Amino acid sequence: KAADLAFTQKNYTLAKEKYTVAKDLKPSEQIPVNRLAEIEKILAQQSAAADKKKKYDEALASADKFFSESKWTEAKAKYAEAGALDPTAVIPPAKMKECDAKLALEAKDKEKTDKIKIYVRKKFA
Repeated sequence: KAADLAFTQKNYTLAKEKYTVAKDLKPSEQIPVNRLAEIEKILAQQSAAADKKKKYDEALASADKFFSESKWTEAKAKYAEAGALDPTAVIPPAKMKECDAKLALEAKDKEKTDKIKIYVRKKFA
């Protein structure tokens, strides 16, 4: 009963411990074996989800750092990485659009600067 209660309350570590004891006490009983398998699957899924969240957070932090340094290409790549890890997140696509806008602005500014340089060279050459 303690194992079932722990399982119902999603305290899988305690439930695993209790079902292991139950399995050892009654090796022929199938319920503890089934529950232990189910718990292992749940714990593996939780671990994978936690790992994915950690990678997402790291990618987002890295992207934000690049963004604050005006490294738009690098920031966009990291936002894309974060977005791939969590397709439901709204921040990465929005920030990628901001990066695109900043890159377009930089390209436009560079084009103007290049035209001025060409004009100055021709005028004063």
